Amino acid sequence: MDEVAGPSNAVSYARIVADKWQRRRAREAAEETLKTLEAPEIGTDLVVQQAIARFTLVPDIEGVKALTLSEAVDAAIGDVDRMHAHGSPITGYEFGIPALDHMTFGVKHRELSVICARPSIGKTALALQLARWTAADRGELVLIVSLEMAQQTLLTRMIGSEAGINVPSLGHDVNYDLAYGDFHRAAMLVKQWPIMVDENAYTVGRIAVAVE
Repeated sequence: MDEVAGPSNAVSYARIVADKWQRRRAREAAEETLKTLEAPEIGTDLVVQQAIARFTLVPDIEGVKALTLSEAVDAAIGDVDRMHAHGSPITGYEFGIPALDHMTFGVKHRELSVICARPSIGKTALALQLARWTAADRGELVLIVSLEMAQQTLLTRMIGSEAGINVPSLGHDVNYDLAYGDFHRAAMLVKQWPIMVDENAYTVGRIAVAVE
């Protein structure tokens, strides 16, 4: 009877179950990695990258804690208290665009926000604006993961936006010297922001590694 899970040993039993599940996921990742090692057509670098991604996706059960109803209610009250203290309904990360911030209440922590639109509508510009506001105004570290646009292109766009310059037309600007100086001054400012750009984090696992 001592081996039957009950109120007195439920926590310990849950930890045993979670540990076995975590080990099973790790074993599956190892087995998949061994398969790729035996495939000569797969390069070593790719094998290593895939192995890192697989093991990064193995959940870390340490520190994971389910909230009680009381704790969840306290967290909800905390959100309302912050809104009251700031005199604003915005509780997430702001875009720095008042109308949009009041419409979305900011980008919430631990939530996935997706910006969708046709090409050349301004998705990247909006994302860079959020990165700029978070890094420059809040002083928080930002990781930008780009699957299409090169790191230099992204940063050039960010600097141009900060300087108020349309970079592609910079060479045709009648006030070229003035615009060029504005661009360099903005670049020196952007260099101080806590922003990282990774153009190689093409999987969830790689993104997790980059964050670490």
